[in-house]
Amino acid sequence: MTIDELAPPVTAPVPSRPAAAAARGRDRTLGVSLAALLLTFAAVVPLTRAISPAWLSLAIVCMVIVWLTGAVLRAARVPAAVVPLAQLIAWVAATTGCHTILALVGQLPGPYAWAGIVPTPRLLDALPGLATAAATEIVESAAPFPPGPALVLVLVAAAGLLATVSDVLAVTLRAPLAAIVVALAAWVVPPAVTGMAVQLPSIIVVVAAALLLLALDRRRRAPEEFRAIPAAAVAAVALVVALVVAPALPEPSASLRGPGPPTSIDATLNLGDDLRRSGDAEVLRYTVTAGEPPYLRVATLSSFDGGRWHPDLGMTVPLDGGYPPEGEAPRAVPEGVATTEVSVQVQVMNLEGGYLPVPAPLSALRGTGDGWEVLSENLTVIGGEVSGESYTATALVPRPTREQARAATARIASPSAEGIDNTTVALPGSPAIRAIRETAEEVTAGAETDYDRLIALQSWFRGGAFRYSLDAPVADGFDGTGLEAMLQFLEVRSGYCVHYASTFAVMARALGMPARVVVGYLPGTHDGDDDEGRSVYSVRASQLHAWPEVYLSGIGWVPFEPTPSLGIATAFLPAALTPQGDDPNGPLPDASATPSAAPAPGASRPAEDVTGAPAGSGRDDDVARLIALGAAAGVIALAAAPGIVRHAIRRTRMRRAARGDARAAWRELRATLVDAGIETPPHESPRVLAARLRGTYGVPDATLAPLVAAIEARSYGPDDAAGAGDLAVPLRRLRVQVAASRARRAAALIAPRSLLTPPRFGGPDGDG
Repeated sequence: MTIDELAPPVTAPVPSRPAAAAARGRDRTLGVSLAALLLTFAAVVPLTRAISPAWLSLAIVCMVIVWLTGAVLRAARVPAAVVPLAQLIAWVAATTGCHTILALVGQLPGPYAWAGIVPTPRLLDALPGLATAAATEIVESAAPFPPGPALVLVLVAAAGLLATVSDVLAVTLRAPLAAIVVALAAWVVPPAVTGMAVQLPSIIVVVAAALLLLALDRRRRAPEEFRAIPAAAVAAVALVVALVVAPALPEPSASLRGPGPPTSIDATLNLGDDLRRSGDAEVLRYTVTAGEPPYLRVATLSSFDGGRWHPDLGMTVPLDGGYPPEGEAPRAVPEGVATTEVSVQVQVMNLEGGYLPVPAPLSALRGTGDGWEVLSENLTVIGGEVSGESYTATALVPRPTREQARAATARIASPSAEGIDNTTVALPGSPAIRAIRETAEEVTAGAETDYDRLIALQSWFRGGAFRYSLDAPVADGFDGTGLEAMLQFLEVRSGYCVHYASTFAVMARALGMPARVVVGYLPGTHDGDDDEGRSVYSVRASQLHAWPEVYLSGIGWVPFEPTPSLGIATAFLPAALTPQGDDPNGPLPDASATPSAAPAPGASRPAEDVTGAPAGSGRDDDVARLIALGAAAGVIALAAAPGIVRHAIRRTRMRRAARGDARAAWRELRATLVDAGIETPPHESPRVLAARLRGTYGVPDATLAPLVAAIEARSYGPDDAAGAGDLAVPLRRLRVQVAASRARRAAALIAPRSLLTPPRFGGPDGDG
């Protein structure tokens, strides 16, 4: 039986696409791919608000290379299944090229690539360490921060992979909605993680790119049905809604706290209530005029009596006309140690009290009101009223090399000989001290220098065993900073910055090192730029913080950041990676000399800086390789999942079709056509579809007639009609005939479109 025998010949024109139109349709993939690339750009660019855009230019190059590869191959009529593979190869080459560029400028080891773009085994061995360094930087940094080279490489690779996935979904698999979902998943990361408000221009660009992609995909699928004017009208309405509705939406925030009354600071480290306050007012704003956004020191606490820490007192310098007084030079930095200048203009908003937030170590202060004095020992500013103050503060931040840090000693026989107070090493007599000392010695066992011991302590707190929590128990004094609270903290391994800072300082003292605690504010959140292009930051009450400092002879007081998920861990670079030439005080390309929301510009810290162990140490490398292997296995499983799911569905339908189930056979026919890239307009009946398959794709009547007859008998015949016999045989023939080449069959097997793009059919069976 043939299709012609089932019904009179169809005299109306069969909706088929002539060769010329098909060619034009293939050409239209260029517009779809460009729209997908624009959508990827729109999704990636907002990440620059969380991570400074030093990586963006390389990421754009990588995305363009991936897109250009696909566009050229499609223009050359290369089989569709080959294009995604070629794009993956181009992505690998572009990412490897990025590594080569970073290696040539001295920010990463290497280069380890043939011709600069083909990865070598040595580069593959280095990838786990780079991934670990990038992950550590992300976890330990507070946005916004400049990325190091390892993170730059990861960001470039992620952007290129996003461009590849978006292009494959939108063009190869004809699933633009899936591409939009993937892009939106990347677009929402910065506001979700940082709490920054979504900017209106970003919303407009994303909406416009998504609408353009949908419109061009519609034109590609059904050019005869596409109408430019209605599509433009819909796009205009959507953009107007974005303009009107988006500004009315509440801004996301990293905290659920609302605005509150002016804030005061308890410098005795009873910060629990301050940190858990119901309000979260903006306490100050500052503009960065030099360097990176700093921590702002409020008070320094050196005296510890076993129950609480006490703010420092002592000799002061009046701030008549600013600091340093006219005619005097600022305190000299240690000889041979490089420094970086940090300068900020501060405007106090909702803060009260007698402490002035300044960067440290302070080198200059101008513009304050009356009554302020600078403590000679620690350069904190006290004695006035901070409310309404507006001033400019500058600090010279030491940037020693790792060799200098390791050569320095922290276990000083006579602190007073170094010009520091003996209270910075004093500990009360208590059995708790013995337990804390034993823990500190256990954590630092194997470390060769005082610097390595401090890095080991810092890494232990930040390494995953501890977690940050404002909901730590408050019973029996745990909310304070006494020794009993520290013992409980070490047992439950959960608390907030006060617990980490005070316990780290006591551990350092138990090891014989001068240590103290500092209270201040984290660098805050980037709030845009001023008229001169300088970054403006907003600091809120919830960003009140505490961190420890340890004295290293020949370097000075070095801050550390043991609190997990806040700031970035302190570490120093080897001399080989420090600036060379005429500017020894230029910014280092890698580690931070102070706990900071951002590493120093230009590069990420090597993995060994976080752990204090040499690069490539056995256990860390093994863990990194296991993580990399697990990630690779996850990617492979994720890539194979669509094919596995589609195979399971097909087997179920084929078994039912073999028993004569016409509905199962027709559903499988529809899915087979979608997998092969054949359009399925909703207005076509089974007979019209069969006629189009026969005329356009050469599918013989012997394959189609049993399937059409079965679905029509099932749809219009009696309910008790007998089965149609084995319908699995014509389905197998159809699958081979509509995807004659091996490449098409492989594409249908690996990336079945029917899972992402439901087939659209009318007819008696509808879409059931």
